[in-house]
Amino acid sequence: MDLALTASPAIPVSDFRLLFESAPGLYLVLSPDLRIVAVNDPYLRATMTHRDDILGREIFEAFPDNPQDPTASGVRNLRASLERVLRSRTADTMAVQKYDIRRPEAEGGGFEERYWSPINSPVFGPNQELLYIIHRVEDVTDLARLRHEGTEHAKVTDELRDRAIRMEADIFLRSRELDEANSRLRRANAELAHLNDELAQLNEQGHREHEVQVHSVEARKAAMLEASLDAVISIDHEGKIIDWNPAAEKIFGHAKDQVIGKDMAELILPIWLRSNHRQGLSNYLATGEARVIGKRIELPALRADGTEFPVEVAITRIPTEGPPMFTGIIRDITERRHAEQRLLASLREKEVLLREVHHRVKNNLQVITSLLNLQASYVQDPRAAAMFRESQNRVRCMATIHETLYRAHDLARIDFAAYVQNLGSDLQRFYAGSNNAVKIKYNLEQLFLSMDTAIPCGLILHELVSNCCKHAYPSGPGGEVVITVREVADGRHVLMVQDHGVGLPPELVFEKAESLGLRLVRALTGQINGVLEFSRENPGTRVALFFSNRPSSEGSSEEDRQS
Repeated sequence: MDLALTASPAIPVSDFRLLFESAPGLYLVLSPDLRIVAVNDPYLRATMTHRDDILGREIFEAFPDNPQDPTASGVRNLRASLERVLRSRTADTMAVQKYDIRRPEAEGGGFEERYWSPINSPVFGPNQELLYIIHRVEDVTDLARLRHEGTEHAKVTDELRDRAIRMEADIFLRSRELDEANSRLRRANAELAHLNDELAQLNEQGHREHEVQVHSVEARKAAMLEASLDAVISIDHEGKIIDWNPAAEKIFGHAKDQVIGKDMAELILPIWLRSNHRQGLSNYLATGEARVIGKRIELPALRADGTEFPVEVAITRIPTEGPPMFTGIIRDITERRHAEQRLLASLREKEVLLREVHHRVKNNLQVITSLLNLQASYVQDPRAAAMFRESQNRVRCMATIHETLYRAHDLARIDFAAYVQNLGSDLQRFYAGSNNAVKIKYNLEQLFLSMDTAIPCGLILHELVSNCCKHAYPSGPGGEVVITVREVADGRHVLMVQDHGVGLPPELVFEKAESLGLRLVRALTGQINGVLEFSRENPGTRVALFFSNRPSSEGSSEEDRQS
């Protein structure tokens, strides 16, 4: 073991900062007063920041909460975790956090929604004083969004809920396994951050002390490479292997003494990729241009037994006197790919189930409509028959929502503008040829709503337009109804119905109206936490519904509970 620690490695100590900044994980190094002292390139890309803009700043100054989100808790939770690390001097693993990232002004400004899985680890000096905190995160935004979509649809069917729960458990189990597997690597990376400061002090000391410290740093660097769970492979300008750590032995199945001096492409790349590698290396040596250096890429690799498997690679050049050398940090992502494939398969299956559910609900609602129509044919009382027809129209309004979702590409959202036009056309056909016939005009902006918001809005629209058809123009057909859908401000929208008819009776008080239609409008408005505004125009009436596309399960109105 002593020999392994004191052997001269192929990577010079002075290039360790370059290795840290090119490492494939997302790392931020903090001082005990929580100021940023180092950050690697993937972290900068993930947070859309520049190194010069955040170094030396307090972390919460560089990454504040989203001021537009009153529920934001990222700063509070992260501060609590970092304080626990400072008090307990042990690593602290946080739950998945919603922590929005500020978007550069060149890309529109504002904040972009992000979800992270953070781990904060202490770094100690020779006398066990806490020197730094390594803040490592995984960007899990895509998984969080998929999880949220699964939650939205979980109430549709018990079978769908069970499948979504199994999918989540499988994905997060894999995530936890990967975190445990990388814990040793995170400790090594914490050591790496401390080494940069040690190397900066070497120039201020005497030659003998300099040699002693270099020897110590080299030994510690060698120990970190030994402990790394990612393969670290170095090659010379001819593509010959000059360094091969134990993780590379485990991942690729070749012992170090069997590969040193051999062509790297012949050992770990599939045949069809080898010529591309050699051409890229030759082009870089001739022109200094490369497409892969300093980036994270995914490609297939080859084990000793001839099987291919997916890897993630970060390649960097190690500046030296004479011909250049290159180092690649390689991570086996087989488990990640398997998890992604299981997730995609589960999502495809869920989509099929959702489409089937919407199709069956639509069919059942159509059966109810047919039964109401059949029953109405036996009713002699004109008022009772009209009530049956109105009930038919309400059921048909809900069925149209499910028909739209069944045919839509996106099962989570409804094109509300298209739905409004379909509903208006149905009502025009229903009242055509009667004294209640009207002409409907549309002022519609494109708007996508969740099903929980679209169904109440559709029923409210149905009641308001039906009232216009029946009461706005008592002298005969030919009147006009205008339907408007647009965004007003801060994510709120307005659905407006206006006519130019005789207007509301002076004695009518909307909040106390006892008609079934207006009671439904009040109840449904409370269900979506909306606000209704009635105004008497000259001539006619205008009704505006203000709402947000945020389904609410919180308390509904008193009218809603009674109905």
